[in-house]
Amino acid sequence: MRRSDLTLCLITDEVSPSLDEGLAFARAEGIGTIDLRVIDGRNVLGLSRGELVGAARRVRAAGLSVSCICTPLLKWSPPGKVARAEGDQFGFELGERTPGEIYAQAFKAAEVVGARNLRIFSYLAYDGYRTEDLREPIDALLILAEKFDMKLHVENEGVCNIAGFAELETLMTAYRHPRLRALPDIANAFRKGMPPAAADLARLLPFGHSASEGLRQCGAALRSPWRGRPPDRDPARGNTAHAQGSLDLDHRDACAVRAARHHTTFGRRAAPDDR
Repeated sequence: MRRSDLTLCLITDEVSPSLDEGLAFARAEGIGTIDLRVIDGRNVLGLSRGELVGAARRVRAAGLSVSCICTPLLKWSPPGKVARAEGDQFGFELGERTPGEIYAQAFKAAEVVGARNLRIFSYLAYDGYRTEDLREPIDALLILAEKFDMKLHVENEGVCNIAGFAELETLMTAYRHPRLRALPDIANAFRKGMPPAAADLARLLPFGHSASEGLRQCGAALRSPWRGRPPDRDPARGNTAHAQGSLDLDHRDACAVRAARHHTTFGRRAAPDDR
């Protein structure tokens, strides 16, 4: 596996809530593509259009591009359901807005910053969850994905209904939609006590546009140790590779590499419109 086969992306607030610090770190590490979630301490969906335009200018001035908006879409409870836990919302509050309003806002935000991809979730975990519960919201999001010519990437998250790779695979096989992609997060699976085997990851790779997409969220682990270290963060949040000391990084790397050897698409570069 060659380094050039991968498009590695950095979520800037994994380094610092300051966008400029995140951009500087990406440049120093030779990472040309970033994902946005928090900009200067505020959730990307809490920014005005003018603020997003300003952020996009700063990204371009740094010589970088935005691949994905890491949205909090569907990281809330559906009507009539009680969540077991909320997890880190990264400054997002649904408030009085309807889900449909937030959906539209997310796609418009992605368009402003030049992203072609949106990260989404699977509702905060509740008793009695079924894959079919996601049909209505995902169908609505796919309509917008068609309109804006973007893709949705479902991430497994410990506080959500899809916490591990098995549930993620179930959703992908139920839909098999070209604009609905899997974003397997190895670190999240570990933290939930669901360490994936290489075969688990290999089965998900066909549902990612390329392996670099499927491995985006463990890019920090694949690249560890960093040539430089980001500013210190609260280890309790466990978001950066450096804050995940309880995880076996060697195992994560090996899992990814073994999966690569069992799937022919791993060696391809990410498609240009997916970066």
